[in-house]
Amino acid sequence: MADQMTKVAFARDSIEGAMIRGLLEDAGIPAFLQPSAARVDGMELAFGMLARRSMGGPQDVMVHVERAEEAAAVLAATPAEGDDPEAG
Repeated sequence: MADQMTKVAFARDSIEGAMIRGLLEDAGIPAFLQPSAARVDGMELAFGMLARRSMGGPQDVMVHVERAEEAAAVLAATPAEGDDPEAG
């Protein structure tokens, strides 16, 4: 079980993935990115294969299974783009 990994987040590209991975690693949770099988939009269909071989394309953020609940809590406590901290 120690080597089992699970997906805790989906990132639209490697930049978003690196940001999510950084949040988790700052909280002491080792994480890594792997290319996702998901498609984002029409451009992914046209550009996807090339992007998957480079730094682009959608990414799955993975952590060890035993840290998944902790990772989910860290991500849930992090405001997302468009969140209004002033909204009640």
